[in-house]
Amino acid sequence: MRLLPRWHSRAAAHAPGSEKKRPRHSGSGPCRRLAPCQIMRRGAWCAAGAISSPRPTPISGRRWQTAQNDLPATISRAAIVTLQAGTKKFGIPLFGLFGEYPHYSVRSGAEMTIEDRFNSCMTRSMNGRALPVSSPEMQAMMAYIKFLSTGVAPGELLPGLGTGKMPELDRPADPSRGKTGYASACEVCHGPNGAGIRRSLPTTDLGYVMPPLWGGDSFNDGAGMARLITAANFIHFNMPHGADYLNPQLSPEQAWDIAAYVISQPRPHKAGLDKDFSRPFGKAGGRAVRSLRRRL
Repeated sequence: MRLLPRWHSRAAAHAPGSEKKRPRHSGSGPCRRLAPCQIMRRGAWCAAGAISSPRPTPISGRRWQTAQNDLPATISRAAIVTLQAGTKKFGIPLFGLFGEYPHYSVRSGAEMTIEDRFNSCMTRSMNGRALPVSSPEMQAMMAYIKFLSTGVAPGELLPGLGTGKMPELDRPADPSRGKTGYASACEVCHGPNGAGIRRSLPTTDLGYVMPPLWGGDSFNDGAGMARLITAANFIHFNMPHGADYLNPQLSPEQAWDIAAYVISQPRPHKAGLDKDFSRPFGKAGGRAVRSLRRRL
């Protein structure tokens, strides 16, 4: 399937007689000129990292900006984290997710839409800012996730979602051992200082070829990857490059230790983490918990 969106030039769009040939388009904002299939392809491009430099869209006279990077670098990192455009089993895939939302989020103590979930990745895993729901990138990603969920009934869980589950250790994960494992299995791609490999030009930020694992451009401490169990399983089933759940290249012990080393490194802090999981049953549940605490 051709994933490259066929952008029509302004001249072609206004050529005599072109009104009769143009397909019926949907959407709002910059995506209103694209047919639904083209919007989906743009989402696939975003997920695959092919769109590393989307057009700037002004918001109050400013571009969308992440904490450390512009939107292009953020989407580039998101593409690498999802792996194979969000289709790799146990590589945090995107398939089959559309019908799962909206649903209740224990972390936020409220109902979460799929746009909320995507923006949670943007603000935590990407350490950036939330995208407006009407933005072309958000529309494109939602169209792509919906496409990957074609034929999946609401509530149906497909195999391969998440990061997998490997055996736990009978000892604490050891960052010292993990440092040695990182040097032999991860350093060639992510660098000795965990800074990743950029693909930027001197005048243009094109993001990363390999994402940073710690430091100012990495995921923040509110991301799922900052949890030992998530990072360890992701590493075991996906790293180094070329590994998958059928052919892991690192043992569970190595993956646990490397994950412990990686998450022990400095990274951006997300403000407001004290509110995570503070209302596990919503407002009513929160009041009940506080009442119980007062009694104790």
